[in-house]
Amino acid sequence: MVLNSRQSAALRQVECYARTRKEQAGEYLRHILEMSDIEWSRFELSVNKFKQRARVCLHFHPDRLTRNGVVVADSLLLSVSRVLKRIEIRIRNGLNTAHKLT
Repeated sequence: MVLNSRQSAALRQVECYARTRKEQAGEYLRHILEMSDIEWSRFELSVNKFKQRARVCLHFHPDRLTRNGVVVADSLLLSVSRVLKRIEIRIRNGLNTAHKLT
């Protein structure tokens, strides 16, 4: 699959966001597992099963306008400092669940 320049820029932004927060997220996750009395090995097994079987669906309307009047697709590229949550941009349509279409 070949990505266009905007898609590549968006992917780089998400990768950068995740990379810069990986260590902090790991510490937070270890704390939650410890509080929940879940062993790290059990967590890793679950993650591996998830990676083998799960599908991820990213659903958004790139043509919608944000509260600032900017198209969502352009806003993704302009917000290079972080990925905004839907509550922050005040755009909502549909359910919070994903459904597989057949």
